Amino acid sequence: MVRVLKPFSAVIATMLCLGLATADTATVSVVGDATYTIPSSRGEICKGTGAYPSGTACPLKGDEASDGCREGLPSYAHGKCIAPKVAQCVLVSDDTWGCAYPGDEDEAPSYVEQCHCMTFLTNG
Repeated sequence: MVRVLKPFSAVIATMLCLGLATADTATVSVVGDATYTIPSSRGEICKGTGAYPSGTACPLKGDEASDGCREGLPSYAHGKCIAPKVAQCVLVSDDTWGCAYPGDEDEAPSYVEQCHCMTFLTNG
């Protein structure tokens, strides 16, 4: 016997599947660059306000952007955006934390302070 799902049940099932598929990732943008999807296995994404961020995960060199890719960005090459460096969790304005690429030695840094936070991993 073949069971045919009613339209409402099919919609609910699809929403649950999509929710589970995206639960293991989060998006984070890099100052002056695109937005990247970070797997939860890297920890909480870099964000927050105050003395310390609530997470420190930023894109790694070689990660492909998931949104906001366009010509003129530091990561743009051949129609896609690939992180050129490991982004760092830094103060991007007064007390707001975000991801930014470290500047070259002769460039003025685009951030105030880098987080040298301790990260604790816990089981479950």
